[in-house]
Amino acid sequence: QARNLPPPLPPVTDPDIALLKRLRDALEAL
Repeated sequence: QARNLPPPLPPVTDPDIALLKRLRDALEAL
């Protein structure tokens, strides 16, 4: 029986990585 697999995650783009870095820096600055 074939199970319904979740759709693959979209590739991470450079803007997403930059945003995550900014969020991490903001949290460290608190």
